[in-house]
Amino acid sequence: MTGAQGVGDAKGSALGRTMGRYIDASFTWEDLKWLRRSTSLPIVLKGIQTAEDALMATEHGVDGIVVSNHGGRSVDTYVYTIFTGGLRLTKVNRSTSSIAVLMEIRQCCPQVFEHLEVFVDGGIRRGTDIFKAICLGAKAVGMGRQFLYSLTYGQEGVERLIESMSWSFPIRVLLLTNAVMKDELETTMKLLGITDLSQAHPGLLNTLDVDHLIPKRLGESYSGPVVKARL
Repeated sequence: MTGAQGVGDAKGSALGRTMGRYIDASFTWEDLKWLRRSTSLPIVLKGIQTAEDALMATEHGVDGIVVSNHGGRSVDTYVYTIFTGGLRLTKVNRSTSSIAVLMEIRQCCPQVFEHLEVFVDGGIRRGTDIFKAICLGAKAVGMGRQFLYSLTYGQEGVERLIESMSWSFPIRVLLLTNAVMKDELETTMKLLGITDLSQAHPGLLNTLDVDHLIPKRLGESYSGPVVKARL
């Protein structure tokens, strides 16, 4: 942490500006090399949003990555309006979803899953979401919004959420899930004819509706090939 102090003025809220000050724009991959030399503890890099960065992580000695867009609200967004069939539709483009980045890594550099522990968070709402992530190669998922929702009822709400949780210990993943998500996950496994998450694989997913949105090779973006400057 940088020791930043919260500021509330016309430029923004205290919380938003304080959290923004914790981001060090000078941090580079070279700093990871220094960190690797400085500790024998596992290093897990959070915030991976492209296959290229996942591949770079394998080259810099980290032990794991967390595919995450930090809630999808922390990068620039833009609003655009289209007219179709006499209707006016307003859409908002946000950062790429974590599950899409997981698919991109699987498509462009699947060797990452052999060298690193890959975790994912963002958009995990149901047991089926957990299953999709595991099929695509994630070892575990992160959940946060459930706790934020439970805060509506204060401390008691959070305590009730924790009390309703149960531990599940599959071979390849350690999940802390509430009873509803656990039931959904187990039901999905039964419907697909598997008895353990170690049997999950990408072939169990039907991704035809979104495959065309995922970059097919390194260097491509979600809007088409990346044009690199020649200078």
